[in-house]
Amino acid sequence: SPERQAEFMRASFDAIRAAGTQQVLGATYLFQSDLPQWLVNNFVVAYKLDDPRFRAFLTTLGLRDQNDRPKPGWQEFVRQAELARPAPVGTAGLR
Repeated sequence: SPERQAEFMRASFDAIRAAGTQQVLGATYLFQSDLPQWLVNNFVVAYKLDDPRFRAFLTTLGLRDQNDRPKPGWQEFVRQAELARPAPVGTAGLR
């Protein structure tokens, strides 16, 4: 669900912080948008797993929908990345 996806984002960054890292230099999420049906069909063939639950899972992996509208997970990813962003390099002492 969109809510569980957002919770996954929170939990991921919480785990990074729990490991002792307060700053993240870069972050990538594998599927920014939901997968189109043609790609889901290709995955089903490749994994030899034509199951409705697997198809449903694959079609909802993105943090944005197929029309590029952000889902709650995207907003949480951006929020958490901002919290973990290091200070810009080379700006200390500049006026």
